Amino acid sequence: MKKFFPALVLLSLLFTACAQNVSEPLTYSTTGADATVSKTTAPFDYTAEQLTSRAEECGSAHEPNYFNELVSKFSGTTKTIYNFKYTKPSQESDTFTVTLLPNKGSYTTLDQFKADFDLCAAGGGTYPTMLNSDWLLFGNSCGSGFDDGSGKPVGCREVKDVVEPTLKLNSTTLEPTEQAQLTMPVAKITAKDESAIAEKTLVAFFNSLSQNKFADAVKLFSTSTTDWESLKVYSPTEETDSAKILEQYCSATQTCLKAKVLSAKQVADYEYNLVVQFFNKDGSLYVFGPCCGATEEEMPSKREFEFTVKKVGGEKGKFEVVTAPLYRP
Repeated sequence: MKKFFPALVLLSLLFTACAQNVSEPLTYSTTGADATVSKTTAPFDYTAEQLTSRAEECGSAHEPNYFNELVSKFSGTTKTIYNFKYTKPSQESDTFTVTLLPNKGSYTTLDQFKADFDLCAAGGGTYPTMLNSDWLLFGNSCGSGFDDGSGKPVGCREVKDVVEPTLKLNSTTLEPTEQAQLTMPVAKITAKDESAIAEKTLVAFFNSLSQNKFADAVKLFSTSTTDWESLKVYSPTEETDSAKILEQYCSATQTCLKAKVLSAKQVADYEYNLVVQFFNKDGSLYVFGPCCGATEEEMPSKREFEFTVKKVGGEKGKFEVVTAPLYRP
């Protein structure tokens, strides 16, 4: 029995996690954050006029009376609000806020969710961020990027950087993938663990880039010379310092931003395809819009991007990001 113990522990944790889905809609971790957490509720209070105004600001067109019908779907529902408050001296704002709303619109993709609730103004408090079959999650932006010159950190951002990557929506009923996990052989659990490591590798890579920690980022990027070729486009031909090459690339493209993984899929042994979003320094969602003279119709804006993470060296090797940050001329 001893050799099966680790696997049995993992199965136990899996059953526990599924049980928690019934009672709490959101899982998060504040480890490493100087923050307190409080939870409140409030009635759904969007009006058709507010949602129409948000849609117009984002350039989204809807049929007449569309938002009246949408508001009626959510009428009587309750918002659940989590406030993660920074506990040290801080500039405004000092609180990272996450708002949950029941998924009465039956949205299945983030684009569908955003089409109805997107917010395009900087410094807002309810940006569509993630969803599952039961819940819609909105996050705030931690202000507009203003610095009051006091030298104090913006507490909201300090907390958000730690907490946001850990957010996970739970379901009141098991998702199909969770039901499959309960019946899969123990030997297959390893793939799920590796998927989580691949996700953490990608998030850590972009966190390092966004914080100008290029030497740390080098350790998480590909060891293949082929994968480095596209990064050298902004460096002198004689440049051999990998950290410097990353720095020059990020400075030129301005696409080395904090990332959030939306989904992960194993595409080969030790290889995962991750769909991610990026966030600007003010906390707003990064949108890769048309460039180089193209129109929106010719080059539609993108908000989700695919990256590949591979494990190099076999079972006992390490994961590396093998897709370069977005190229923006």
